[in-house]
Amino acid sequence: MRLSRKSLENAVWRMLLLLERRLSSGSGSPYKPALSQAQMEGCRCVGELKALLLGSFRQILITYQENAGGKNAYVVRKVKEYVQQHYGEPMSVDAIADEIHFSVNYVRSIFKEGTGQTILEYVTDYRFARACELLKDPTLKVKEVANMVGYENISYFGSVFTKRYHLTPNEYRKKFL
Repeated sequence: MRLSRKSLENAVWRMLLLLERRLSSGSGSPYKPALSQAQMEGCRCVGELKALLLGSFRQILITYQENAGGKNAYVVRKVKEYVQQHYGEPMSVDAIADEIHFSVNYVRSIFKEGTGQTILEYVTDYRFARACELLKDPTLKVKEVANMVGYENISYFGSVFTKRYHLTPNEYRKKFL
């Protein structure tokens, strides 16, 4: 089957529009096509059309990355979502990487680059932020709070908490109740 140039241009035009609309949906930015049909029709040969299309695809990708918060925003967001959903469970970078379908080293590198902290630092920060909130509930025992945020060893939880906040969990609770 041989397509006419006009049929090919129309097919490519529709594909670009669909791609751009899909990538820009939810971005909050008004939709603006990266390429016009007139630009495509102005190409004198297939090489010019190919160069124009490649430039348009690059522009679409750059726009999408800017709207998404950068090329690594997806990985960072998925790691944070995983931690926020599983902070009370035993957790490893291997498990996180498996869950989001990337290699361990890639996830570590991208997360560090995107946030300035390691995944372990983020997990610890998140767990202790949650612990501080939970300690404000006087009906919960410190041991229960420790278990709820992923620490089975109450002594270890207490020593890490004290190093971070210069207060024991009970002192923290008394200070904020």
